[in-house]
Amino acid sequence: MTRQGTRRLDFRCSEQGKLPAAKAFTLAERDKHMSEEKKPSFMQELDDWTEANVINPLHEAVTEGDSADCEATCDAIKKAVRGRVLESYRNGQQAGPRAEKGGRHGS
Repeated sequence: MTRQGTRRLDFRCSEQGKLPAAKAFTLAERDKHMSEEKKPSFMQELDDWTEANVINPLHEAVTEGDSADCEATCDAIKKAVRGRVLESYRNGQQAGPRAEKGGRHGS
């Protein structure tokens, strides 16, 4: 007796038949400019800013100017420092609250 009513299944019964074919592994193309244009750290930027906006103007006022010039330079430096601190504060406000790291929560 033969079974004419049954049809043959073309599916594989093994687990390998269910997985997609492996693709060749390739690395993403590197950004060639990344290593060449390294952004300075925050502290390096702060040092550069301090030298340009505090140290150099104060040094010039002391070595080349009179007392009135020194006073005006000090006022300009105070204004520049306040502006930098305000900018930093606003950036912190935009970033939102800091995530707490482990530890106990206040009670």
